[in-house]
Amino acid sequence: SAERRSNDKMTIIKDRALPSEITPYRTAKRKQELRKMNNALLNCLTAMFSNQIFNARKILPLAKDALAYSSVRNNFVAELNKIPNSSTSLSHSQFDILAVLINTALENDKGVDAGDFAIKIMPLTDKFCRQLQYGTVQFIYTCVQHHNIWRDVQFWERAF
Repeated sequence: SAERRSNDKMTIIKDRALPSEITPYRTAKRKQELRKMNNALLNCLTAMFSNQIFNARKILPLAKDALAYSSVRNNFVAELNKIPNSSTSLSHSQFDILAVLINTALENDKGVDAGDFAIKIMPLTDKFCRQLQYGTVQFIYTCVQHHNIWRDVQFWERAF
């Protein structure tokens, strides 16, 4: 039990942690959760780029959930930036998974950091592509161009 003095009255709090005791626990729990989410996204990307499509699809729901966190979205962009240009022509399955991940991240790009992910992902949307029939190339931007962020004037003012 913990005791506290308040206006010369003694208040006894039993079986409850004080806020100062909760904060380190919550911080550690949040760090652990973020680590888990980052790992889910990283495992999905690793499987996808290794052409282990079954494994990537199995992890995809958790990776999509992970993209609700802005720090995971930042790591997502960082990981995509590490991919050499020679590896950016994707199979149809790889392309579809990447499109789902980027779309999910764009949908979660709101709140105080609204537009931050969009600004960071924009240069990468013409980096990743797939070959269609008859020599036609489809870039990932064709799968993400429907988001409202691209029609927002304030977004473009911030971006440039």
